[in-house]
Amino acid sequence: MKKKLIILMLSFLLVGTFGCKDKEEPIIKDDVNAEETFIENLESASKSIVLKEELPEFVQAKIDLFETFDIPQQLRVFRGVWNRNVTYYLEYLNNCGTCEFYYESGEKVVLAADGSDANKFISESKNWELVYQIIPDYGCIGCGTKGGLSDIARLSVVDKYEFPDISHLNDWQREDIMPLRFKALQIPDNVLATISTVGLLETCLEFPYLLNIICSNDYQHGFEQGLLAVFNGFRELMDRTDLVDALIIKYNQLQFDVQNVGGLSLLEIGMFAYRHFVLEMIIAQDAVIKNMNGEQARTLFLLASERMEIKISYPDIFSGIHIVPPALLYAKKLKNDNLVRADMRGTLDNFILAPTFVDKTTWQYLNEQINNNFK
Repeated sequence: MKKKLIILMLSFLLVGTFGCKDKEEPIIKDDVNAEETFIENLESASKSIVLKEELPEFVQAKIDLFETFDIPQQLRVFRGVWNRNVTYYLEYLNNCGTCEFYYESGEKVVLAADGSDANKFISESKNWELVYQIIPDYGCIGCGTKGGLSDIARLSVVDKYEFPDISHLNDWQREDIMPLRFKALQIPDNVLATISTVGLLETCLEFPYLLNIICSNDYQHGFEQGLLAVFNGFRELMDRTDLVDALIIKYNQLQFDVQNVGGLSLLEIGMFAYRHFVLEMIIAQDAVIKNMNGEQARTLFLLASERMEIKISYPDIFSGIHIVPPALLYAKKLKNDNLVRADMRGTLDNFILAPTFVDKTTWQYLNEQINNNFK
């Protein structure tokens, strides 16, 4: 009976399609081929591999965070010159939607939001060379030997907590059976104190009772009462100061993971989509939003829009409920910044208080405002 209920719940999550599709403009807008031209220039760049320790500390930190994830894609670090400054380009997952440019000082290179100076950057940045690379299934260039591949260094989450087997706690006639199960699933204090943020995030996304989030009147209360209240992993996660960076890199995985879902069972597909729903609900929490800096917020908003395009493209995997978390993120940001249009205040206040459904008009308004103000 319990298994049938779970399948029924997941089938509900899988049913539905999205009614809106506002394609995100590329970062470089004033020439539709500018981004491709830049990437082509990088592909022909010379290789001057250096050890990770020889790179600026902020680049090392980015690499360290990336290496903790089980992502079957590559990271490339290029070094060049722009505005007479040494400049670094970090290309995550072959996706320029999340590429990053930094001066050697660690200062972010900011191009005009409308793309007006993008062509200038393309034409005037120079002397690009590949200085560090992580290669899928092989390891990294620069992490241990200079000028070639190091020993195999597979990407993995090394400290993800493995939940204990609680199948022995199956006496459903006992009134305290669920408290006993939740107690058995708690992360021990000594592990909780040392587990990395990325390992903790992966652990939370595999919590056996993620479905609790849909057992309340709305998804926010479901998150608070069904996850935060019953699992110390979620409570610890919300307190981690480096959570935003971990979420950004984890959020990048969807576009690659979704391509490997086809051969899974209906139950497995449902859990895949459901874990992504929970990930986006984590991103939309106040504790996360208040710790975002401007660049992190912009990156997450861009990713949310891009992930919406992916979800629209896979209606057999994702359902209408998957529009709720990004809409909640957008609504909270607009409200926090006092940018809500007067006639939409009541609608957004009610939605933030009890997020359950987003109509097409509300989503289009939210998406338009975020595009205009933060991308």
